[in-house]
Amino acid sequence: MRAETKVMKMPGGPRWMWWTGLAVGLLVLVTVIAALFIDEPARRYMERKINSRLTGYTVAVPKLHVHPWTVSLELVDATLRQDRRSYKFRKEGRFAQITRIKNTDIPHFI
Repeated sequence: MRAETKVMKMPGGPRWMWWTGLAVGLLVLVTVIAALFIDEPARRYMERKINSRLTGYTVAVPKLHVHPWTVSLELVDATLRQDRRSYKFRKEGRFAQITRIKNTDIPHFI
């Protein structure tokens, strides 16, 4: 009598489907983790780029949210200040207060 060896098969479909599902799940996990940690470096980069292009004004961006699923950026509570206080009627040199801007055209936004 010969002993038969049983090969375990993955239930529910071929092996390539499992590997594809695992790859997609891993991609989703990496994207979620990256979205959690990318906000602050992106905020610093954007604030530095905006301020290097402006003369006479300074922009402060306290919060920036990167949305990887919609490929968009969202600025929250940005402030545009005038460097020299030539206008005496403006308090604290503040020129504009921007509550929220959301943009889905990232390459043109930066």
